[in-house]
Amino acid sequence: MFDETVEAKSACIDQLNQLDSGFEKLYAQVAEELDQNREDYAKEIRDMQQCIRRVTDKSVKIQAQEARNKELMREKSLPQFTDRQRRCGKTAVRLPDTITV
Repeated sequence: MFDETVEAKSACIDQLNQLDSGFEKLYAQVAEELDQNREDYAKEIRDMQQCIRRVTDKSVKIQAQEARNKELMREKSLPQFTDRQRRCGKTAVRLPDTITV
């Protein structure tokens, strides 16, 4: 389940990167027209700005949740790690300080 989620996230990130690149290329083609006729495109510009805000808000929420998930994973794995350390410490063999051949 975790691996599937990571793969799905990676695919979404790849798709977002492609969309972002496509947007930049498209904007480069229409930037001059938009700047010269800003009033004609005012509604479309506002709509795009609103979409960008929603995407940015979602991105911030996702990053915050990922940070919380990372912290939870760290907290959950830390006790297991120390338990393993304790078990290994109990079964460890002490080697002599010097070895003669």
